[in-house]
Amino acid sequence: HENMKSWSKLQQTLLQNNMLPTPIPRTHTSRGFSGLPPDQTPALEGALRGTIHCPNTDPQINELLSSMLASWNEPRGTRDDLAQYYYTDKDGTRQQHPFVPLPLDHFDPQHPDDVVRTKRRRYLTFEPDTGGWNNLRISFENILTLA
Repeated sequence: HENMKSWSKLQQTLLQNNMLPTPIPRTHTSRGFSGLPPDQTPALEGALRGTIHCPNTDPQINELLSSMLASWNEPRGTRDDLAQYYYTDKDGTRQQHPFVPLPLDHFDPQHPDDVVRTKRRRYLTFEPDTGGWNNLRISFENILTLA
């Protein structure tokens, strides 16, 4: 309970004293050093930066946290949304796309937090970073969290 009071006070201080940096706009979806132009990144067309919602947090601070911490896009870009689950190969055979999985059973995009159970087997892979020990540790912590 005492921590919540401290968090509330910190938020008030940051907001009242104008100490927060300007959030990155949700439409700015280029990541990394290169920040390639849109004509070279068609998967980003129509995408928005992901959002993070922390309970008991002022909306302005949530917006800032999202802009600095969210490393994903929601919705996905137009190209990904228009990708088809099936395609026709060069022999004319209809195949399931190897990188575009079918949607989860009974998934409602309007209520993404609802638990979706499926009988389909799903996979989550982990590829260790070639960086130093801290990068490996953080990558491993992330994969354990997601699993």
